Amino acid sequence: MKTRLAAALFAILAFGVCGASADYEVIVAPSAFARQYAAITFPLPEEKTEWQLRQGDTVLPVQREDHDGMAVLPEVKKGTGQTWRLEPRADLQPKIDVHEEDGMLVFRAFNHELLRFHIAKSKPPAGIDPLFSRSGYIFPLYSPGGQELLGDYSSVQPHQHGIWSAWSKAEVEGRTPDFWELRKKTGTVECAALLRQWTGPVEAGFEAEMNYVDKTVTPAKTVLKERWIVSLRIDGWHDAQPYWVLDLYSIQTCATSAPVNFTWNFYGGVAFRGNEQWLRPEKAFVLDSNGATVRDQMNGSRVRWAFLGGDVDGKFAGVAMLSHPGNFQFPQNVRLHGEFPYLTMTPCQQTEWSITPDEPYIARYRFIIEDGQPVFRRLNLLWQDYADPLHAEVQIVNP
Repeated sequence: MKTRLAAALFAILAFGVCGASADYEVIVAPSAFARQYAAITFPLPEEKTEWQLRQGDTVLPVQREDHDGMAVLPEVKKGTGQTWRLEPRADLQPKIDVHEEDGMLVFRAFNHELLRFHIAKSKPPAGIDPLFSRSGYIFPLYSPGGQELLGDYSSVQPHQHGIWSAWSKAEVEGRTPDFWELRKKTGTVECAALLRQWTGPVEAGFEAEMNYVDKTVTPAKTVLKERWIVSLRIDGWHDAQPYWVLDLYSIQTCATSAPVNFTWNFYGGVAFRGNEQWLRPEKAFVLDSNGATVRDQMNGSRVRWAFLGGDVDGKFAGVAMLSHPGNFQFPQNVRLHGEFPYLTMTPCQQTEWSITPDEPYIARYRFIIEDGQPVFRRLNLLWQDYADPLHAEVQIVNP
C-alpha cells in the first residue's frame, strides 16, 4: 500500500510539472502466463479529464479511481509486454447503472438486472419466521444468460442469504453470540449504512458497513464492524460467453475494546447460498482447484478456488469463488454441505484465532459468474490473474 501511494504521489508531481502538453504511454510488464480480460491500474496525470488507452484501432476506456486509472486488457500473451497510448477522451456513458430502489442497491446493464444489495432488512416469504430477516447481503445475482444463481430464505436453511458474511462460534467478554445461526436469537448482522456507490466505463460498485450485534446482553451491543467494498465488471460482453467479475473486499474491526475470539468450526466468514434447484443432487455440479468433483472430497479441503453451479430451469450456470493469497490461513478450508447448496471458505477449520482491537481481519474474494460448464484450466488462470495482477506504469514520452 505504501509503495502504491508513493508511486501515485511521484506520478502526480511529475505529471503536474509537465502540464497538459505532455504525451503519455502505459507500459505493461510481460506476463508469466496468458491472460484474457486482465485488469491493470496505473497512476493518472493530474489533468482533470477523462482518459482512454489506444493501440492502433483498439481503444479501451479508463476509469478514474482517486489518483489511479483502471482499464481491462482484452488479451495478454505469455512473456510479452504491451504499450498503450494514454490520451484524453470524450466522456463515455457507464456500462452499469446503479441506483437505490425499495431499500436495495440495484445493478443493471444492457436492459438486464445483474444483482441487488439489501441495504434494508428484507421481508421473508410466507411461512418463514421473521427472525430470519437480514440486511447487508447480495441477492439476487443473475448470470449473463439471466439465470438466478443464489438462494434466499430457503425452507431448509432460512438463515442463509445470497452472498453474506457471518461467524458462528464466537466469544466476546465471556459471552457467546452466534451471528450465523439466527434461530438461536443470540446474534445477527445488520447493514448500518451504505457509505458510497459508483459507476463508470469499466466497473461499478459500492461500500457498505455492517454491524455484528450481540443479542445476549440488554441492550444489544455491536461487537464487530464489517466494511464491504464490492465492485462488479463485465468481461467479454460481446463474446460468445461473457462473464461477471465480482470482487468483495471485507474489513472487520472490533467495535469495543474487547477482542472477538473464534473456536474451531466447520464454517464462518463470507459464503454464498446457491439456487434452490440445486437441492436435487442431479441438478448440482461442484469443482475445486484440487480437481475434486465430489462433495465429500471437497468438503474440508484447502483450496484456491471452488465452483458451485448446476441446472437452473434447463440451463447450466454457476459461481466460482476465488480466494486471495493474502487471506488469513490461505489456502482456506472449503465448507461444502453434502446436500445443501452453500459454499464458504473459512479460517475457522485450522485453528482458534481472534480479531483484536489493534489488528483488523481482512478477507478478499473474487466471484466469477457465468453460464455453461466450468473449465478447470480457465478457472486456474483466472485465479492466477487475481492472485498476481499485471504491473503497469506510466511513461512521459513528449514532455
